[in-house]
Amino acid sequence: MNNKKSGRITGILFIIGTACGVASLSFLNALKDENFLISINNNPDKLTIGAMLIILMAISCASIAYSIYPVLSKYKKGLAIGSVGFRTAESVFSIFASLTILTLIPLAKDYAALNSESVLAAGNTILYMHDINGSLLGITFATGALLYNIGFYQTKLLPRWISVWGIAATLIHIIASVLAFYGVEGFSPLGLVLNMPIALQEMVMAVYLIIFGFRHVNKLKIA
Repeated sequence: MNNKKSGRITGILFIIGTACGVASLSFLNALKDENFLISINNNPDKLTIGAMLIILMAISCASIAYSIYPVLSKYKKGLAIGSVGFRTAESVFSIFASLTILTLIPLAKDYAALNSESVLAAGNTILYMHDINGSLLGITFATGALLYNIGFYQTKLLPRWISVWGIAATLIHIIASVLAFYGVEGFSPLGLVLNMPIALQEMVMAVYLIIFGFRHVNKLKIA
């Protein structure tokens, strides 16, 4: 597969992954409700759709690193392997996120029927695990993205301004993911400021790759 075709596939995967991730949020509002188990029980299908979209996002995001690998590994094999490893780990965390969401559906049904404090406690525990998992997901995603953006900068497979933007944005995203452990949600004002740079960079990179693909680089000329 040539660089242009690999780039186009990578760009399309970026857009699919982002679209699925953003779309899933509108189906998962019940997780933020104070009486989240009641909200989930009132509309379990909505939560199921959100979980399925997260699984699609997980598949797309893992595929991104694998589509980059054949190109980047020609020049920076260590960075290519690292990015595959972290973005695969990201997908595992994403699938775990969907499983925690799906686990809440039967639990919400039990709570609606029994109004049991023990069921509520179990629901709170699962929701807490879901939130912690989300922070770990963000860190693994950003680390994988950081590695291939460093690779793109060193090899000039992409214009360096895109790579520099990506490196800075992933470091900012790691900060946002760490702050999430302390209650700073991704859609709070601060969370949006910290997460927006990587979201915009990935879309700009995706459009560039779809139009131009990866550059052809002479290995001997890599600085």
